Formats: sequence, C-alpha cells, structure tokens
Amino acid sequence: MIAMEGAGEKNTRVIWKFPLPDDDTFTLDIPVKAWVLHVAVQAGIPTMWCMVNPQAKKAQVEFLRLGTGRVISKELVNECIYLGTFQLLEGYLVWHLFAKGDIVC
Repeated sequence: MIAMEGAGEKNTRVIWKFPLPDDDTFTLDIPVKAWVLHVAVQAGIPTMWCMVNPQAKKAQVEFLRLGTGRVISKELVNECIYLGTFQLLEGYLVWHLFAKGDIVC
C-alpha cells in the first residue's frame, strides 16, 4: 500500500490488477477515480493495473477492446478514453483498450 502524504485512511492508494475478459465489450467494477497505470499481457492473460483508493465507491465501467484496423465511429471516439495497447499470439493480435465515460482517469 502507498499512503499519500498527509494521508489518513481516505488517502490510501493500492495498485490492483484487473484481468481482462476475452470480449470486445465488457464491464468491470472499479473504484471511482482509479488511475490506469499499465495494460499488458501477464502469463498469457490481458491485464490492466490501476492505482485505486480501496475505500472508494465502486462503479461499473464499460470497456471496449478494438483490434488494429477496425473502423471507429466519431461518436465512439468522442465518448472513449484510450488506456493502452496489448498483444497476443506473439504479436499477431494487437488490441487497443478504451473506457467509455469519464470514471477512469
């Protein structure tokens, strides 16, 4: 755990990892105002690491996994936040992870 300067319980931060499901769209329960640190493959499983306040209220965040070359609508671009890129099958599959909305920063 990392305690932020001047911290009480409310300011404690922890790095959590979230295995990502094998779906193009999915939701995860994540503490509000999570800070996405990294997206990568760990032991063959796409994973997202976030710094979170474990006492924060959780919210369901919708994610999109888009493959390279996929056409993306302007509406989708305007409502999503890019989080990172990861590769599977020795780089033959390249995925780009986005969150819809503004809960994850």
